[in-house]
Amino acid sequence: MLSSNIEQQRSTHTARLPNFIILGACKSGTSGLYRDLARHPNAFLPSKKEPNILNTAKSSDDACRRYTCHFAGAPANSIVGEASTYYTMVPEITGSARLASRLLPEQVRFVYIMRDPIKRIESQLAFEYAIGRLRHTDFDRAVREDPKYVHWSDYPRQLKPWFDHFHRDRFLFLKFENYAANRLQVVREAASFIGLNPHDVVPEEKVINTRGSHLRAHSPLLKRVIFSDRVMRKIVPKTPRIIKSLAKTALTRKMPDVQPELSAETLRFVEDRLGDVGQCLDAMGVHGFQWPLPAHPDNSDHDSSS
Repeated sequence: MLSSNIEQQRSTHTARLPNFIILGACKSGTSGLYRDLARHPNAFLPSKKEPNILNTAKSSDDACRRYTCHFAGAPANSIVGEASTYYTMVPEITGSARLASRLLPEQVRFVYIMRDPIKRIESQLAFEYAIGRLRHTDFDRAVREDPKYVHWSDYPRQLKPWFDHFHRDRFLFLKFENYAANRLQVVREAASFIGLNPHDVVPEEKVINTRGSHLRAHSPLLKRVIFSDRVMRKIVPKTPRIIKSLAKTALTRKMPDVQPELSAETLRFVEDRLGDVGQCLDAMGVHGFQWPLPAHPDNSDHDSSS
């Protein structure tokens, strides 16, 4: 049950909750899709893509207040949305779907974009090494020791909490590989699903957030300032592009680029845990998400441990 405070906030003209949420998965094109939809004239998607409200709010009241602040300035008739990969990081992060069911309006829509499970893991490894979260290049050891890499590619597991609280027809499922190959078509499909005119979609020409394109602030303190709510919500949208480009050059540096290659043994380890992802999705009514298992050698010459 919603608290009386939330019901009261919903009834006022100042309350604003998302019409849609891009749930994830991590390293599966969520940033690009978010940016593409943000270019729609009837959409309002704040500069800060991941407010992480559903996984960090202390209560429903807190979440409602934070969403209202996050969407401050949105035109009355615009479609507002957010995106967070943290909402599909079970079991490391839980409770997002439950809070969403208590808070969000009945018309809310969810978009979940998925990627070849092993390719997603490799991309996550590269990203975490680049930003310094993973401090070594023994990627085989990382996958074996930290279960999150496998968990976050276990799409049926990630979907279950959401299906427990929301009907299947609230969801649009997209395939990263289709998005990469037919960007305009997929963005139009997403736009139509969330209530936007698909013919007004104009995706960005460049692909963002690709491997090797990530930047790191010169210090943790500077990172906290740059990505603070105030800067992302009030300053960045009003800053001319040339100024933002100069600031990016001055305040950040390019992060190291690596190409993780998992050993045959680690690939088998992952396949043992994720080989039935497509079949499990089918059983849940999510069809068309099969990925071929990678061909890998049966000898150890290709192991990438270091």
